[in-house]
Amino acid sequence: MSCCEEQDAKEAEARALLRRATQKSESRLLRKGFLMDDAARALRCGDADCMCQCADCDGEGSEGEEGEGSKSLHPKADAASNSTDDDDDDDDDDDDDEDEAAILDKIRLSRLKEVRSAAAQAAQRTATRGLGTYRRLNEAQLLSSLRAQEDSVICHLAHADSAASGWIDDHLLDVAPQYPSFQLVRLAADAGAPSFLRTVTHVPAVVVFTRGVLVAMTEPFEQLREPMRVRHYLDGWLQEQRGRIRDEAASGSEDEETGDGVGYCGKQGCRKYPHEHVAWGARE
Repeated sequence: MSCCEEQDAKEAEARALLRRATQKSESRLLRKGFLMDDAARALRCGDADCMCQCADCDGEGSEGEEGEGSKSLHPKADAASNSTDDDDDDDDDDDDDEDEAAILDKIRLSRLKEVRSAAAQAAQRTATRGLGTYRRLNEAQLLSSLRAQEDSVICHLAHADSAASGWIDDHLLDVAPQYPSFQLVRLAADAGAPSFLRTVTHVPAVVVFTRGVLVAMTEPFEQLREPMRVRHYLDGWLQEQRGRIRDEAASGSEDEETGDGVGYCGKQGCRKYPHEHVAWGARE
């Protein structure tokens, strides 16, 4: 092959390569143009298969964009954006839940402190005043407690030579926790009832005071003669007195509201039947 023929062959090969490159480039450009046309049509009417070349579908396309059938050109990006928004909302909700939980914890702790403080104060008052316990008092201590008029008092006027007094002691010691709003006390009365209890004519006896007022006393225990009979009688009697005191307290509250609370002794809220104020003397 001569030099001229060889040169012609090289030029022909170069022209062929150039044509193939040009065809590929044109093909890419054409596909890009088609894609851009499709995107434009999708923006106009939301239907990528629509072959319209005008704006006839613009109205429908606008509705399509806002309706349920609208299509996104970037579904992955939209999904990622929605996911990010949802994550942000979830984070905000979590933060709100944590703040609310912290506030509730503070409220619970504050309430718990108040409850514990109130319980401690109540326990201290109970221990100081001897509520719900059975204890020994002398005459001066009993008078002081009655004058305070803070609590109802169940008092055992005990006689050392009486077997019934021992049985009464045992029973009052057992049932004392069942009377948390009462003072249960024992007063030695070997020589008879104290002078400020002139209406008590027999010992041993159990008497009840409310607001410093003698309101009830037991019958003589001489005829009972057996521990179980003493316990049975005393248990029923104590429950009866407790119920009556509760009813009178409720009735007294109603009387205070209606203004009808003047009792037998002339004191507001006092008993309406004859009774004796041991701290002030008997009514004439």
